[in-house]
Amino acid sequence: MKGTLALLSTILIAIFGLSVLSMAQDADPPTINMITQFPITVLEGTEALVMADVIDVSNINSVTLTYEVEGFIFSDLMYTDEGNFPPYRYIWNYTNYDIGAASQIQVTILNITAVDEYSNPGTMNYGNNFTITVLKEDVEGPDIEFEATQLYTESEDHMFIRAMVEDPSDVSQVTLHYEVDEVWKQTSMIYNDGVGLYESIVGPFETDTHVRYYVNATDASPNLNKASTLDDNGDMMSFVASHKLRFEGSVESSDYLQVPQLHRYHMTTPSDVIVYQNYIFNLHLDGSGLLTGNVSVSDNNTLTHLVAINLGEKSNLIITDEVTKDGIVYDFNLKYLSYNSNDKYAEL
Repeated sequence: MKGTLALLSTILIAIFGLSVLSMAQDADPPTINMITQFPITVLEGTEALVMADVIDVSNINSVTLTYEVEGFIFSDLMYTDEGNFPPYRYIWNYTNYDIGAASQIQVTILNITAVDEYSNPGTMNYGNNFTITVLKEDVEGPDIEFEATQLYTESEDHMFIRAMVEDPSDVSQVTLHYEVDEVWKQTSMIYNDGVGLYESIVGPFETDTHVRYYVNATDASPNLNKASTLDDNGDMMSFVASHKLRFEGSVESSDYLQVPQLHRYHMTTPSDVIVYQNYIFNLHLDGSGLLTGNVSVSDNNTLTHLVAINLGEKSNLIITDEVTKDGIVYDFNLKYLSYNSNDKYAEL
């Protein structure tokens, strides 16, 4: 009887090229090889394609991809596309047409499970490094906000133009356009980590030179959205260059006019009174270099105290005049530049 079975097996192998024993031995799971490179970033409404090669000596019954979105777990069948890919390549595509108010969402591929025709399951786990980030489509240019006041460089012959430029997709380029004596120039603005602003240094300018300027910015989104501080009416920022005045300190409004008549002053005596138009500066300088006193304003023959002065070297004081009733609020920056302890004089 045993001889008859052996002979029958030999005949089957010889005729059909089949092995009864080999078919019974397919207990191995399919192997899975991820083809897609992660991470992936797409805009909402754009397809993200995930591909994996699934190999087995037997036919594949199913391939399932499991993924997580915002804490929810989902499973989808992967499919083949033999018109474009080899028969062992399985595909899954993800498209989110509307991510709502969120600026982005993240899809994490958790695992792929393949089952062959003999119900042998094979699973490959993935996780944190296998992500699809879906971004809200950015169709707006960057926000641009100028620094409240322009600052001169220490040499006072060049000026900083600074602006805060922000965009959810990051900023790719910021350009300053400025006009001097009816000649337009442009220069790139560079991000300054120290102040958190984009800046350019322009100049030198002759005293009382009128300068007009505006800024264009482009974001880093695929749309390369643009923005400009030049409005539809052609209005732009401007200043009058003057090496004699430097606005510094904390200010809340950008509606500032520079006053070129103010200039440096050497205080060489322990006490002095400086009269500028209708402003009176009563100043006292002690032997240690401490500057004290007060500032008053005369309006309609009425003298009004504005602020007390108590400054050390390399400090400054913003003086605000809301007393003069001409519809304008005046701000002055009293800056204590230096003190010479040998000759006992202050430079203001």
